[in-house]
Amino acid sequence: MKVLHICSNYVSSKIFPNLLYSLNKISSSNFLFCPVLRGGEKKKNTYLEEDDNVFKENAEYAIISDCFTAVDRFLFFSKREKIRKTIEKEIALNDFEKIMAHSLFTDGWVAFKLSRKYQIKYSVFVQNTDINIFFKIPGLRWFGKRILMAATNIVFASNAVKRYVFDKIISKNNAKLESKTTVIPFAIEDIFFKKQPQRKELSGNGTIKVITVATIDKNKNQICIVKALNELKQLGNKVELALVGKIVQKECLDRLLGYEFVRYIGVKTYAEIIELYKQYDIMALLSRRETFGLVYAEAMSQGLPVIYSAGQGFDGQFNDGDIGFAVDSENSHELAERLIDVIKNYSQFSNSALIASKRFCWDKVAEQYDKILRG
Repeated sequence: MKVLHICSNYVSSKIFPNLLYSLNKISSSNFLFCPVLRGGEKKKNTYLEEDDNVFKENAEYAIISDCFTAVDRFLFFSKREKIRKTIEKEIALNDFEKIMAHSLFTDGWVAFKLSRKYQIKYSVFVQNTDINIFFKIPGLRWFGKRILMAATNIVFASNAVKRYVFDKIISKNNAKLESKTTVIPFAIEDIFFKKQPQRKELSGNGTIKVITVATIDKNKNQICIVKALNELKQLGNKVELALVGKIVQKECLDRLLGYEFVRYIGVKTYAEIIELYKQYDIMALLSRRETFGLVYAEAMSQGLPVIYSAGQGFDGQFNDGDIGFAVDSENSHELAERLIDVIKNYSQFSNSALIASKRFCWDKVAEQYDKILRG
């Protein structure tokens, strides 16, 4: 069965090249269309490691088409109509039996229109931007629901995001939608499984050593971690925080570096991050909004317990207290308490994190997608 994937984020996120590659390891019948800005970079795959061949391996299965303009980005229907027409022009749609749309309001809109015209069933994945941007536009909310109702399958990356959509956005007559919903997590790079430790021991000689890997900005909310560690410091504990990631808002970094126990390390490769995980004990990140949070899974693969935002993407992947804790992203006192809880039972949390990380292997994730696409 041939499946057409419509994915606007194919060239800007490593997730989707990995998914396409892994699906075609199961059955080489998955093809992808990625619309990009006319005159923009067709292959801005700066996220790829130098020795990464996934993008090249996918070349015969992916079409990257510059089919809309900068003006179209501000015209909701114009952009999506141009994408639809380009797909009809460049792809023999009658050869496909299923469409997988990798966002709701862009890829899903196109899939909805193509489905009605060509009688092709489609599945749709709901992204963070769908929830936090498009669903908040009153004139579009009804259409998002219509796309979901017509889909064969609806995919979320986490139970927390699913629950938010059903409780806050689709609050009525959702039994039909619930029945066709599947939660499939994202996966992490193979390098994290190739370099897994046998076990992880506390590394700090009495110091509570925390690392956070994320862009430096208000949404990633590193200030909450700093406040929690400062509270522990005032109680007599030695603390240390390493910040890894791109600086998006310099004022945030300036504020964080006002604490002497904070160290900014910069942007690092996967291999370098793995080495850093050996030096630190807990990965904490309390983003205010998060679709999933791959960094939690990456840290777990190296034996680090994780502390993550309650009600956001990673929450619900595991029972609270199994591999770490969910914490209110605005409650630094609660975070301080959970950090101590992890330290007290570190070996148990670390071992559980190592074992649980196996579910984030791309082969396992691809099998779940393949099952719903062929179901």
